[in-house]
Amino acid sequence: MKKLYLLPLVLVGCIRTDLEDPLTPTLRIDNAVSEIEFRVSGTYPLSAIYTDDTGEPAEVQISWVSSDDKILSLNEKGLATANAEGTATITASYDGLEAMQDIEVLASREMISISGLSTIRVGNSVLFTANYLDLNGQTTTMSPEWSSSNKTIATVDEGGRVTAVAEGMVDITASFGNASSTVTIKVVNESVMMDPEIQITKFASFMEVGEQFTFEASYINTSGVVDGMAAITWSSSSPAVLSIDKNDGAATANAEGTATITAAYQSISSTVDVTVEASAVTERSGSLMGTGYSIEGDFVLSKNEDGDVILTITNYKPDGPGPFFYLSNINEQKRVDGINLGEAKTRGNITINVSNIDSNVELFTYNYLIVWCDPFNTRLGFGEFNN
Repeated sequence: MKKLYLLPLVLVGCIRTDLEDPLTPTLRIDNAVSEIEFRVSGTYPLSAIYTDDTGEPAEVQISWVSSDDKILSLNEKGLATANAEGTATITASYDGLEAMQDIEVLASREMISISGLSTIRVGNSVLFTANYLDLNGQTTTMSPEWSSSNKTIATVDEGGRVTAVAEGMVDITASFGNASSTVTIKVVNESVMMDPEIQITKFASFMEVGEQFTFEASYINTSGVVDGMAAITWSSSSPAVLSIDKNDGAATANAEGTATITAAYQSISSTVDVTVEASAVTERSGSLMGTGYSIEGDFVLSKNEDGDVILTITNYKPDGPGPFFYLSNINEQKRVDGINLGEAKTRGNITINVSNIDSNVELFTYNYLIVWCDPFNTRLGFGEFNN
């Protein structure tokens, strides 16, 4: 008789024992929201990130609400509209989870400034111009809507040309978007002598550190006519904050602060105030090249946690006598300006605390890194900052 033996069957590997426990879902407002500068009249798309029980982001329908719609209102897709100055708390929610963040709404920079004559003779036509500054304070090209408060005294066409019709006072208004500006004009008889004046026709009210902008102005003589031969000169109340070329009006924002730009001709002048704010650029970089010598290396100018300006040079390979590093705004073979950072005594990687040498230096103070031979007073190599 045959016997049947039953052996216990052991199944190996059919049941996973390494499964991880489910994770707790989370919801957070995107970190990028904290980088947004909210200003009145602006609209800003917000986002939140939901991670499921596997720890992976998942697309879900998030609900949005604001603690004060009068300051900051939200639609169902998270598009925020800044309505007034103040602080509001935004809340994103989904499936019982909530994420909140306080939002400060700042005053709008949106504005229009009008340039033109304050006095016009009957029968004369003068072209007025309008500079539009957007929410970020940047000059933007636009075509405003022009209007006159009294067309029997002066008219204005769609291009901004004002024609004096009869003696009197009249308001000319330029409007664009949520911004408008009005200037009052005096229309005088043809025989009246007019006071000469300077009109700053192109300007910026806000600039970022490192930004460059060219200001423009016109001189109007006693006949009410623009004198194209007048040599207008420019100056800044604080060159350390905002420097400007005396002759051509080219300005460079050097540091945070405010400065008054003045355009002058003979005894007549006109001014505009400019606010310089921190730049979004946190570092500047470039590469070295030789001028008659073999020079190699890359460099970065940045700020450390203490706010010191640090120059970092990597893979530095020199070939020349007595090299010194200079930060300079002049890139010439036999002339250098700026500050001497000291002798390059090593190859490879070099770190220099520029602020310890000159505390006034900022990221955009200089445009070149020069490798200079002091004994022979000549340039061995240079690198220009790329940004």
